[in-house]
Amino acid sequence: MARKMILLLALALGSPAFADILDDDDDATKKPPTPTAPVEPPVPGSAPAATPTGKNPKSNKPASLPKDEGEKPRSTAKGGVLAPKGGAVKKPGQVRDADQPVEWQSEGLKGLREKGFVELEKNVVVTQGSMRLEADHAEAFFDEASKEVVKIICTGNVKMFKDDEDSGEKIKAYGDSVVFQNKERRATMEGNARLWRGTDLVRGKKIIYEMDTGWIRGDRVAGELHPGDAKDLKP
Repeated sequence: MARKMILLLALALGSPAFADILDDDDDATKKPPTPTAPVEPPVPGSAPAATPTGKNPKSNKPASLPKDEGEKPRSTAKGGVLAPKGGAVKKPGQVRDADQPVEWQSEGLKGLREKGFVELEKNVVVTQGSMRLEADHAEAFFDEASKEVVKIICTGNVKMFKDDEDSGEKIKAYGDSVVFQNKERRATMEGNARLWRGTDLVRGKKIIYEMDTGWIRGDRVAGELHPGDAKDLKP
């Protein structure tokens, strides 16, 4: 009986079926391979995918830039400057406009100089030396301590006339409004602004005339270095 069991065991160990069972046990202990995702073909007309370094393989440039790191759009705003000419003959003891008092006249007046504010109505004329401002309406602001004019805002059919103290040429200008700053010696014209210095004409949305230096600056300006039509501007 024992010999018969040994014989059956030997036959079982040598059979192909028993070998397959052993192979299956060995494979079960092994870690199955990680499946890989299939690679899909690119869609026609689409941009190439970025490489791991974030660069476009064709241009070798970054595929995308961080916010505000790209090229800034160029400004389309125009600016302009008309430099002083010089050449004015200064007379000995000549008094400059800045040393002259600011005076005015109008048909209507509100406010008090001592309170720091005066409002002028109808046919307003403001003068200081060779400077003359004409307007429909004006507001004058004063230093309450010194009573000196700080600023005058003119609106409505504004015209300005002055002798340029750097070149000696006549200044003629107009605009929808003019702000005269006495301490800074500056006149700022806005709204359909035009300024003539001699035969030079400057047109723009805003024109700034530096009275003491002769510099003329502007925002969105156009210049014409030939005689302009200023016949309608007569002091």
